[in-house]
Amino acid sequence: MISCKQEFCLKRFYLYRLTWLPVVEDEDEAPHVYGYLCDLIEANHAVVLGTNNAHLPRLISFFAEALFREAVPTDHPVMSRILSIVREIQVSKTFVYIYCYNSRIISNT
Repeated sequence: MISCKQEFCLKRFYLYRLTWLPVVEDEDEAPHVYGYLCDLIEANHAVVLGTNNAHLPRLISFFAEALFREAVPTDHPVMSRILSIVREIQVSKTFVYIYCYNSRIISNT
């Protein structure tokens, strides 16, 4: 079991790591970074997603920037994970999808 101090440090670590995104200029590192981000989102990591998934629109914008800048090769396995997460949000029609759509982060195709 981790102490409150360790938990606080982990929260700060994850939130600090998010300030490094989007990674778009290092094509060797980008698949690893976005793969780990997919791991955290798929695991419903509370700190990364935020209260009531409040950080999810920002995370999706990181994916959008990475896709726009072609930071992850289309044939890389991480790309299918990114697209799967975005599609799941699009199908859910939650406030996150509506926010992303209104911000033109996700297209309606």
